[in-house]
Amino acid sequence: MNKDFISMESIMDSFYTAEDGVVRKADEPAPEGQKKRQGFLKMNGPRDYGCVTAIPGENGGNIFNCNIGYEVMDCDDYFAIIHILYNATDKDTVVLNIYSYGGMVETGCHLINAMFNTCAHTVTRAYGIVASIAAVIWCCGQERQVTDNATIMFHMPSGGCFGKTADNEEESKNIQDFFTELLKDVAKGILTDEDFERIITCRNDVFIPAKTIRERLGQLRKGGDHED
Repeated sequence: MNKDFISMESIMDSFYTAEDGVVRKADEPAPEGQKKRQGFLKMNGPRDYGCVTAIPGENGGNIFNCNIGYEVMDCDDYFAIIHILYNATDKDTVVLNIYSYGGMVETGCHLINAMFNTCAHTVTRAYGIVASIAAVIWCCGQERQVTDNATIMFHMPSGGCFGKTADNEEESKNIQDFFTELLKDVAKGILTDEDFERIITCRNDVFIPAKTIRERLGQLRKGGDHED
């Protein structure tokens, strides 16, 4: 491993999870009756979203393979990925294997922010259905790839609010405006004007198969943008 990288082992001993799956500092007591599980990377058990493997790469860097699968939920589930993105060097490559139907927009935005601010080369690779905020995460890779069976689905966020109706209306509008600008920024060239119209104005779910995605990535490559 690159000695300049802050290794996962160096922080594994600083955190643990109990049976409730919550990440805690090593000096915090576990809930009564629950055993400690060493290493937050094991917090998800058999579900492998957020897990990371690393192999030596070229030029002294590392290749980190990270999985974003199932439902995108709490940021704690992706602590390892975010940590790697923020601490990686320009010699490293971070591969995000995505096979998720979406989840929490807030968590997705934390991952996207880390991708925008990493020094590493980022690769996003789509498997199966990649939908909602997971599709937006996929768009943010410097190198975007799709497998033969992949389909990318885009739509506006959904959710619910509780409180004064005027406040709920304002909050919903702010979220919609924010997500619209984000989508137009990161999905440019992946989505056509017609796609944007269907997603934003008509509120449709737009599914794009692998073949179409590759054609559009090819056009972007010719224009000097992201490569597939």
